[in-house]
Order: sequence, then structure tokens, then C-alpha cells
Amino acid sequence: VLRAQIQVARSDFKSLVGSRVTSDQFASYAGDIEHWAATVRGYTTWGIPSGDLGLTTVSDLGGWALDLTTLWADYVAGRQSGEISIAAKVWLRNSMQTAATTTRFNSADVIADVDGYLTAKRMKADDDRPMSDIMREILVSVQANGDWRYQAFYSERFGSTRSNIERAVVDLFTSTNPLISGPRNLKLNNARLPGVAVAGGPSSSELDIEMTAVKEAFADVITRVNTP
Repeated sequence: VLRAQIQVARSDFKSLVGSRVTSDQFASYAGDIEHWAATVRGYTTWGIPSGDLGLTTVSDLGGWALDLTTLWADYVAGRQSGEISIAAKVWLRNSMQTAATTTRFNSADVIADVDGYLTAKRMKADDDRPMSDIMREILVSVQANGDWRYQAFYSERFGSTRSNIERAVVDLFTSTNPLISGPRNLKLNNARLPGVAVAGGPSSSELDIEMTAVKEAFADVITRVNTP
């Protein structure tokens, strides 16, 4: 059903008359459509997070949460092999801000995760609203303000509170809830968690700041700190 809706949305965009979003603009959408679809599916299936916005929910796993987990696993592998020598926070943040496909959680994936959440929330709020109209809202808003999608995501998912972003990241990596830890550990694929010592791994002083590095890197990207 979702795949059909995506196809309809794409077709609607191409035939829109009088909209400020043109077919060319949609064709050059900056996000990754597969990531977007997975994120929409996760939030429409499991619900929009509410209550304590500083916790990771099952819904988040289809979007930013497992993407960030995958990026962490890539950092661990690169750090262990010697490919990565710069600070964890810098590498993680740079990876999420680059369009290069050499990272498994790049800027296109971040955009898709953000837009997917915004799309799903609006779908849940109004079952009769066409997805094309929701996507048009997002693209028109971004056209007027390049940071709009991040500002909306920051406000709606995290209550415009940076500490909620950071707490949600910590919760992602420390949760013992099997609904969170199970998928997380599968994505880690035997990579260690932030701050966990392994033979031949980073020094204790480096391990002590890893969790801070991960949560601050993601929070920087969402709140647009040190953005290109």
C-alpha cells in the first residue's frame, strides 16, 4: 500500500499545476526515497512518539535510530582498522553532513529520516490528506527556508529541546528493552557499544567520551550546529 502511495505521490507531483513545487524540484529531491519510505512505514505502523520525547521508541528504529546505529558500527570498524584517526564526534557529524555514498548514514539519509517522520505525523493526523499534499508542504517549506525540515523535526519529535535528542541517543545505545536492544544489536553486527572496552581498542580516556561524541554529533546535525 505504501509503495503504491509513493508512486501516486510521485505522479501527482509531476502533474501539479500552479504549485511552487515543480517536477524538476521533485526529481532532484535531496533525500533517499527508500530511507524515507522505511521511516514513514515505521511511524505509521508503530505510532508517533509522545510522552517523554527523550526516549527512543520502536517507531524510531525505522528511521534515525538504526541508521545512527549503523553509522556507529562503521566508526568502530574504521577506528579498529586504523582507517579512521579523527575524533569520533567529528567523523560521525561529518558523515551525516556529506552527500557522499561512502557513508551508510549520509545527508540524503538524514533528510529522508526527517521528512519521513514529518510525513508520517501528518498522515496520522489526517487520514484523508493526500501524501502528495504533505510532501508538497515539506518541499515548499524547505524551498522558503532550507533548514525548515530540521527545525520542524527538532520541534515535533524532540520538543525543541537539545537534551531530548541527546537522551534519546543514549537510550538507543543503553536500552535493555528487547524491542530496542534486539534490532540495535543486529545492526551493530558484533560491533561494540559506545564506551565499551575491547582488546586492542581505544584508550580509556577515548572510551569515556564516546557516548558524548555520538549524542552530540547527532544533536549538532539536527539543530544545525557547525553545518556546511
